[in-house]
Amino acid sequence: MPTPAKKSIKYSIHLARAQVKNLDDFLTDNAKATVTEIPPRSDFGFEMKLFYVPRFPNTPEWAKLLDQHLAIDGKIKTSSVSAALLFKRKNRVFACAYGFGHTLLDADKRENEFGLLIAANALSDENVKLVEKANLGSVIRDATQAAGVTNLNEFNVDRALSLIRKLSGSSSKVGTSLSGSSSITLTSEFEPPELTKLAETLLSLFQDKAYQKTGFGIIDKIKPVRDILLVDKLDQSLVTDLAGHDPSFELGMPELATEPMGRISLTGTGAATNFADLNLALAIDFLGKPTSVGDLHKPKVRLHSIDDKYVIKDWSIYRGLVGSLEINNARYAINEGTWYRIDKLLITSANDAFDKTSTGLDTNFDPWPVKIVKEKGKKPKSYYIREYDYNKECSNSKEGMHLFDTDLFPVPGNPGPGIEICDLIDLTNKRLIHVKRSGRRSSVISHFLNQGAHSARLLKTYPKIKNELFEKLRKVADKAKVDEAEACFPDGWTIEFKLADKPNAKGEYIIPFFSRISLDEARREILALGYRAVEMSFIRLSSDSAASKPKN
Repeated sequence: MPTPAKKSIKYSIHLARAQVKNLDDFLTDNAKATVTEIPPRSDFGFEMKLFYVPRFPNTPEWAKLLDQHLAIDGKIKTSSVSAALLFKRKNRVFACAYGFGHTLLDADKRENEFGLLIAANALSDENVKLVEKANLGSVIRDATQAAGVTNLNEFNVDRALSLIRKLSGSSSKVGTSLSGSSSITLTSEFEPPELTKLAETLLSLFQDKAYQKTGFGIIDKIKPVRDILLVDKLDQSLVTDLAGHDPSFELGMPELATEPMGRISLTGTGAATNFADLNLALAIDFLGKPTSVGDLHKPKVRLHSIDDKYVIKDWSIYRGLVGSLEINNARYAINEGTWYRIDKLLITSANDAFDKTSTGLDTNFDPWPVKIVKEKGKKPKSYYIREYDYNKECSNSKEGMHLFDTDLFPVPGNPGPGIEICDLIDLTNKRLIHVKRSGRRSSVISHFLNQGAHSARLLKTYPKIKNELFEKLRKVADKAKVDEAEACFPDGWTIEFKLADKPNAKGEYIIPFFSRISLDEARREILALGYRAVEMSFIRLSSDSAASKPKN
């Protein structure tokens, strides 16, 4: 009689940092207060505990809505459970999460590259299915999934600030498909009482350095800081920066949510909170300025389900911070709760790019004005005028300047409304001008620069877009001048980025460090496409302490 095939069991396993010695210490404070422990039926032969938080059946909000029109009558109910099996192997604490069990674990005490490094060692360069990336200079994550397993190079992971955060694929080393990020998700024939055998294999893969000799070696391109004393010093500088008038950091979501998201809440405020979105300034308004790094670890940002029945994910303010600072002439960046040292060559290249590109304050452009709004019975309010209104005024007042803000050009073969080529065209000096009122946020400025590079690329690679642009110009400008300008495109044209801002304390117009890296990348690409030059200049913002974002 043939031996029945062993059943494959799906596991999602996390590893606590080496400092965590007790099983319970891997739980969040909230979990410690709410979980119930379930005893084993027999001796596992190793230290382990199963914790869970029960969820009772309830009617989802969408069912309540449909019940108004259909005879549901309470028949549709859902329930979820959070459970975590914690155990030890080789003096390390592991956790196997079930349901929403990952929410019971303290992310600040977790080896956040555990699954990633296992996947990097277990997969080959040719066997990658999905790559999820973060960017040191942005609060944005992105994930790219191939139709089938393919080469790592196809996922465009070589950008200067790219951090690979998740890898998925099929591994011959472990004989299964796997997905690795902060945790490792895979199937195994090991039963729960044999989890220590699986954990030993996973720990060995986590500690292996073999990936450094493959394409996955790019993971180490930007090195994490391991020196505890240096991390403490960086944390102290971080607190000082956040307590200042103009913090140089931003707050983002450290992980992609793959299910519909509802509201965002913030713990530690002393009151119920409800946000559609949450940025650093708003968090500080509710929590107050931090006085120690503990003030950044304790409050949690919580992402709630669309029906508001459970928390999808939560993370500390500390883990959501993105930004950089300088200590002893070295630049360090934080992303997802880990500090990284930025390579000196990267710093030099970024600063050189800004020095070569920036022409400083453009006095030929009027200061960005403030609009005063008066409502009866209320105090006057002032706003900086909209970008479109400023650009329109420039096109009306400057000879040879033409407005293209919000003018969309279809991209051949791509559905949708199309792209905005630029905000203004200076036909006399052959300049495609992009204009942005700066909020000094790296992610916003970097996105602005990337949009300009994308526009330059489409203009060069799609003749139809270029032809439509110059045909529109012929309708509003002298035909001979347009013909002459088109004849020297792109090698006679300059791409210019204009930022409306105020000078710093030294009277200088600058951009954040991460945006300089984005500028360096955009500049290299644009010049490689054959354009004459890339420039950055500044428009002075009118002084008005009450001015804020314009109303649309």
